[in-house]
Amino acid sequence: MPKFQFAVDNTFDFPVNIDIISGRVRKNFFFHMEGKRLSVEEYQKFFGPNPENPKLLTADFLADHITGWRGQSLVLDETGNPAEFSREAFAAMSSLVGVEMLIFVAYQKAIVANDGDSGRRKNSGS
Repeated sequence: MPKFQFAVDNTFDFPVNIDIISGRVRKNFFFHMEGKRLSVEEYQKFFGPNPENPKLLTADFLADHITGWRGQSLVLDETGNPAEFSREAFAAMSSLVGVEMLIFVAYQKAIVANDGDSGRRKNSGS
C-alpha cells in the first residue's frame, strides 16, 4: 500500500470557451469538461521528448482522457436539447474544425499545476 496519497482527485473539471460563426452571427459556447489527471510519468509517455506513440492523434488522446461535460449547448440531441456526454457526442463536437484543438489546449492548461490567480497578481506588480 502506498505511503502517500494526493489531496486531489484523479479527475478534474476545466472550462472550455469556443466561439463559432453561425451564418452572420458569432456564437459563444462556454462549458466545462472533465478529464483524467496524468502523473508526470504518464504525461511524459504522451508529450515527453520520446513519446510512446509519436503518431497518436489528438482526437484519440482526448477520447481516452475526457470523461464528461456539463453546461454544454453546442451538441444537441435529436430533440434539440443539449446532448448528454458520450464518446459519440464528443466525437460530433470534435468534428467542428478547431474545436478539438481548443479542448486540447484547455485540457493542457488545466492539468498543469500553477500558482493560481493570487500568484499571478502578486507577480504582476499590480
